[in-house]
Amino acid sequence: MNQSLNLEQVLHKEPSVFHRDLRWPNIVRRLDDQHRWFVIDWEDASAAPTQAQSHFDHETHSPKVYSDGHGPEVDIWGVGRLISQCGSLYISEKLRSLGEQMRSDTPPSAQVALIDIRNLIHG
Repeated sequence: MNQSLNLEQVLHKEPSVFHRDLRWPNIVRRLDDQHRWFVIDWEDASAAPTQAQSHFDHETHSPKVYSDGHGPEVDIWGVGRLISQCGSLYISEKLRSLGEQMRSDTPPSAQVALIDIRNLIHG
């Protein structure tokens, strides 16, 4: 998650690029370093101004991605869903709660979410 949010921080600076399809099938773990992950499947990525993506699954994507002019909130929502759906037994309730907050109507910025995650992980 830490690496996904680092990526989001970089991508969302001007000029902004939005992945828009952050979900587990598009997150891959490195074979040579099991602690490092990377994002794949950039076919639907876009810079602003963005266009609605009606072909995305309503269960796996932010509701805002179906409207023109969406921004970083769709990627923050996607990272929140990744956290919420993580099958690890080592995910704290506080981290899962942050994942839900990231999927709310008023999500934190990628920078704030990254700070929160680092504080939860490193105490």
